[in-house]
Amino acid sequence: MPIAGLLNYIAGTAKQPVVDMTGSRASYDFTIDLTPPGNAIETPDGRPGQIDLFTQLREAVEDQLGLKLEPQKVAVENLVIEKVERPSKN
Repeated sequence: MPIAGLLNYIAGTAKQPVVDMTGSRASYDFTIDLTPPGNAIETPDGRPGQIDLFTQLREAVEDQLGLKLEPQKVAVENLVIEKVERPSKN
């Protein structure tokens, strides 16, 4: 799978754009283990909590694949649909 495939999955999970800055065009065969960590996290009031999927995915990508996800502000292209009309009858 090219890096772009992984980034599309991460972007969908993060619900925000993810930009490939690796410069790699190669395809890779990899597996990411998203099994929740054995040590439970706690909420501020001491109750057991859960790590959200994006945090878990970010940590797995960094630990298992060596890719670092860094928040940055970059220009991205967006498609904006301003108006929708039914097709005319010919």
